Amino acid sequence: MKVKDAIRFIIDSSGDIYSPGEIESIAFIALDFIGFPRKKIFQNADEEIKSSDEEFIKKIAKEIKTSRPIQYILGETEFLGLKFIVNNDVLVPRQETEELVLRIIAENKKLKPVLLDLGTGSGCIAITLAKKIPDSIVYACDVSVPALLIAKHNAELNNVEINSFEQDMLQGKFEKVGYCDIIVSNPPYVLESEKIHMHSNVLNFEPQLALFVKDEDPLIFYKAIADIATHKLSVNGVLYVEINENFAHEVVELFTSVGLCDIEIIRDIHDKNRFVKAVKH
Repeated sequence: MKVKDAIRFIIDSSGDIYSPGEIESIAFIALDFIGFPRKKIFQNADEEIKSSDEEFIKKIAKEIKTSRPIQYILGETEFLGLKFIVNNDVLVPRQETEELVLRIIAENKKLKPVLLDLGTGSGCIAITLAKKIPDSIVYACDVSVPALLIAKHNAELNNVEINSFEQDMLQGKFEKVGYCDIIVSNPPYVLESEKIHMHSNVLNFEPQLALFVKDEDPLIFYKAIADIATHKLSVNGVLYVEINENFAHEVVELFTSVGLCDIEIIRDIHDKNRFVKAVKH
């Protein structure tokens, strides 16, 4: 099997589960995993791949038919150039979250800032911030013990230190953390009623605990985050959250009601309301 044949095999095996653009991206990820990054694919399209890699490609194609995300099939993914181990205990990191982390890095003016990541999951936010902001002190919590184990593994993999601990952000006083210069969270924000619009690769494989909130209380996590921010942010500390695009203005009203200032809605690369930033004065 040649490199170009491996790409075509994955694409043809997927049926109509994914759009043409999605399955092509999946095929590139799979080839990159066996040593053929995108540039090399085009330069070596007629190169024969090893028989062991051919068997691996066939196995991947079989699993793709089940809608299982390619990141879970491979057991790893990339986030802003860093490698992260992922499995069904944590969400697959999204491109939008990369945008959020890049903004935090670009806007940070503090030396040795203290950061808190609420609901860390795989640790992609906390670990990347620890890696990209020199001398930062990073705390990361999650209600899921299996997720925390993945985050600890990823911290070791990327040779950074984060202070991770088990904590339900809806409960407790966060006594393990002092004042923070930056608090960030990508909490559950997809309404249960929105499940019908979601792809099976998300619904059947990614942890629903990290995704969904009840329609009756869509801002439940943002209420908790607002309370944590008012108690744990230092003066001029900054809060960043990822949001459901349909509740941007409600999140702004909530943050305003607890005294946070300089609140802004930030659009993502798809021009959707995706983040809210606020400052404590």
